[in-house]
Amino acid sequence: MLALVKSDWRNQGRKSALTLSDGKTEQSGIRRLREQFGAVEIATITALQLERYSNERQDKGAAVSTVRNELNVLKHGMNLACEKDLLAKVPPFPTLTPKNIRTGYFERHELNAILAELPERVRPVVLAMYWTGWRKNEVLSRRWENIDLQAGTIRLEPGETKNGEGRTYPFSAAPELQAVIEAQLAYTKAVERRTGQIVPFVFHREGRPIKSFRTAWRAASRRSGIARIPHDFRRTAVRNLETSGISRTIAMKIVGHKTESIYRRYHIVNDQDMRDAVAKLAAAAQDKQVLPLKRKAAQV
Repeated sequence: MLALVKSDWRNQGRKSALTLSDGKTEQSGIRRLREQFGAVEIATITALQLERYSNERQDKGAAVSTVRNELNVLKHGMNLACEKDLLAKVPPFPTLTPKNIRTGYFERHELNAILAELPERVRPVVLAMYWTGWRKNEVLSRRWENIDLQAGTIRLEPGETKNGEGRTYPFSAAPELQAVIEAQLAYTKAVERRTGQIVPFVFHREGRPIKSFRTAWRAASRRSGIARIPHDFRRTAVRNLETSGISRTIAMKIVGHKTESIYRRYHIVNDQDMRDAVAKLAAAAQDKQVLPLKRKAAQV
């Protein structure tokens, strides 16, 4: 059944297909599905077993969203098996609604506070995430071959993203991000001259790729008092695009959301946003001539 899912996702060009292999890249959630149902005939799985699996995983500390994603893989595989006449029916799956959905985003002063506490070589990564809204690994994996200095763009190639589609960001249109790329280029050339090696990565420490900055981030968060996670930069980018009046179609292309439903989950609106919206509405109303309503004459 997992082989059917892997084949289907590969045909869709989804990067997730890699996590369904039997190798080291297999996700822990997929391993748990194998451990629980690997020796069970698909047709014998019941709604009661699915409910029990869900409860046991949550009792052991798994997040609701994690369990839901695991069961979605199982459900997708069973649906594929039905389509191929390998399974007669799919049992009812438990409905799981994630709790405590993250709504964090960065105000500019919060970003500045974090930047002031981060190591020098991590700051460019964080600024790139802030402007692009790209995932941490998408930014950290950028090589100079993905940068077009003449066009002023940075690319994610097809197959490198979660939805399998490529993405391009015109960094030259954002002076702060352009300064980051130019500074990284100068730093890279200096390291290459000093060490005699070729440095393919845009973001690195003395030529060594930055694979993680979790420890540095936690320390910076503690010292600055800003309780945020790097993934909040995706919500920040969406919010900034929305409040700037950017077309939603263009905004979705920039951050890489394939569906509007997912995009809306990342669009966070606060009280100030609503006040600003009402103020704009009031200003627009003042520019229009409002005619008093005429009372309808009473009929005799």
